[in-house]
Amino acid sequence: MTKRYNRIIAVAIAVIMSLVLVAACATEYETAAPTPAPTPAPATGNETQGTDGDETVATGPREINQNNILRFGTTSLDGLFNPTVSSNVYDSYVVSLIFEGLVTNNAGGEFIPNIADWELSSDNLTYTFTLHEGITFSDGTPMTASDVAFTYNVFAHPEYTGVRGYVVVDFEGHDEFKDGTADSISGINVIDERTISFTYAEGTASPANIANFGYGIMPEHYYAFDAWDDFAAKFDQPMGSGWFVFQEWRDKEFLLLHTNFDYWKPADIPLIDGVIFLDIPDESLAGAFMTDQVDVANPGASLDNQAAFATIDGIDVRVIEGNSYNFMQFNTLIPQLEDYRVRQALLYALDREAFVTAAYGALGSVGLSPISPVSWAFNPDGMNPYAFDLDKANELMEDAGWVMGGDGVRTKDGNRMAITWLVYPEAAWPGILSGLAADTWPQIGVDLTIEIMDFNTVGDRSLSASSNAERDFEMFTMGWSMAIDPDLTGGIFGLDEMALGDGGFNASGWRNEEYARKMEDAKQSFDQAKRTELYNEISAMYNEQVPTVVVALRSVMWPVADRVGNLDISTYVDWTYHINKVTLDH
Repeated sequence: MTKRYNRIIAVAIAVIMSLVLVAACATEYETAAPTPAPTPAPATGNETQGTDGDETVATGPREINQNNILRFGTTSLDGLFNPTVSSNVYDSYVVSLIFEGLVTNNAGGEFIPNIADWELSSDNLTYTFTLHEGITFSDGTPMTASDVAFTYNVFAHPEYTGVRGYVVVDFEGHDEFKDGTADSISGINVIDERTISFTYAEGTASPANIANFGYGIMPEHYYAFDAWDDFAAKFDQPMGSGWFVFQEWRDKEFLLLHTNFDYWKPADIPLIDGVIFLDIPDESLAGAFMTDQVDVANPGASLDNQAAFATIDGIDVRVIEGNSYNFMQFNTLIPQLEDYRVRQALLYALDREAFVTAAYGALGSVGLSPISPVSWAFNPDGMNPYAFDLDKANELMEDAGWVMGGDGVRTKDGNRMAITWLVYPEAAWPGILSGLAADTWPQIGVDLTIEIMDFNTVGDRSLSASSNAERDFEMFTMGWSMAIDPDLTGGIFGLDEMALGDGGFNASGWRNEEYARKMEDAKQSFDQAKRTELYNEISAMYNEQVPTVVVALRSVMWPVADRVGNLDISTYVDWTYHINKVTLDH
């Protein structure tokens, strides 16, 4: 399913990013031996006839064979198994297996019908969807346009606290519904049982809007609520119309899904009998593959993991070009970092090539632009890679008026060039990167302090602070996951209201009217050639000003056991997209 923005990889808000916010590198935990895969008993879902202790369980029209269940190694599930609030990438995988969105995308990043066809009005503001015939939820209840309307109204509920408010924020009537002066969003119009239209407000048309219709549709009869807490109580008890039915979740142990044998499109019923998510620390995944406890996983692309998985027999380690990166963001509102020449100097004095080699080896590359290299809008021509050059860095510091003091620290207007970098230890790469800076930045007159704190605290003081007034940082580092469309609004590079307002993702404080205008023009244009030109100009401006820096990009590793057949994974298609075609040698 399409996950717009997928904010921040591996942050508790996820990404993924997720993310989504998601840490762009796998989280590291205390080493633990792999937990043997449980033989779980079925719970709710398809009708269960019982279990006799053997490998099979009679369920619906086909017997469940425990050896025909795909075993996915995961590092954490948060229990937010709901399309409106899931923010952890692993929770989102669960959602993708249980729910279905109106649209999806193919391997080329093109949006295509999923459970509905659509038409776009001549003014590009109204999307009219017609549900395919015969869609039912896993309990047999038919899906209607009212279920679709219910789902999208949840995103604008006054008590909604998830990360996907952007999905409906530009709909006509959103603000009136959000503030309680209207009972529904006027831009959502149920036409008949299978037809629904969504109308965007004037000035908000964008080709990126179609991505908002990839989120799973919820059954209103199951999720309807008066109090938000009643809705939230079902986050860990999901029900949708998709290929799989929720059975059981044991936090920090496993989550089990069985195949939906009553799936509304019989020809697409999965060939496997279910999926089980096994909670296994990243550093223990290699051992889990060696002992045949896991079929598929997405370990961090560390050098240790690359070496470990290269020695395991019976698996295929797939390397997929990623659509995410590591970034660092400067607080441009403080005297030390307000001049773009200082920010450039810090980049020249940071050996990012050495970082990539140390952190990712052949799977990494130095970042150049806010636009992902996998995007049609990416153009590296003319981009400054800021190759390591201490002489150039010192020259820029002098040009910016920062004079070297007798103690080796530069000063200007009574301010010392002292910078504190917030670093979290849950992943290795922030420590590697900041460690390189600790060696080289003092050579250009910077007094660098590296402040270690857990990931959530870094987020609370920077990116995920609930208001701008609560932000308390000079620079920090995290990971970011891009959407299919190159639209930058709302994210760490955005200069729109959502990105800059309280709780927005752009904490840098940097402002530029020309950049903001070009960003909005690029978002709203339906002419791809024009959009490409605008994104090239935007990238060049950011590459010069560097309030936020794409530090490095990395490919992702997907070890897959040899017993798994037909598992399709690519940059824009995760392992859940075509899982109905997967086979298991059992």
